[in-house]
Amino acid sequence: MTLLKSNRLAEPQFASHDALQPGGAALSTTATNQTVDTFTKTQYRSAKYLVQASAGSAYHCSEVLLIHDGTNTHMTEYGVIYTGSSLYTVSSDISGTTVRLLCSPVNANTTIKLQRLTVVA
Repeated sequence: MTLLKSNRLAEPQFASHDALQPGGAALSTTATNQTVDTFTKTQYRSAKYLVQASAGSAYHCSEVLLIHDGTNTHMTEYGVIYTGSSLYTVSSDISGTTVRLLCSPVNANTTIKLQRLTVVA
C-alpha cells in the first residue's frame, strides 16, 4: 500500500474508468464459438458478464465469471434463466493477446447483448 501525505493508506486501483462496458453481437448462423466480446489479457485479469440473448420471442439471460492466467481462461456460468428453452452456450479462450467470450447459439438470427465489468490485471 502507498501512504498518502496525510498518513492514510491510498486505495489500490481495482477498476479503470472503462471497466464497465456494454457490448453485443448479431449472430446470423448457429456456428459454434462465435466471438461476442474481447479484452486485452495484459490490461484485465477477470471479468463478470451479464449476457442476454433473444431469438424471435424467446429470451435467455445468464451471468458469467471469467478469469485467466495469461495462457488459459477459466469461467463459470450461473443465474441462468430463459423463456422456453436455452438459446446459447458460452465458452472462452485466449487468442494471442486477446481474451474472448464465445457464444454458440442454438438458433440463427440470435441477438446477444451484454454488460462487462472488468478488474485490472
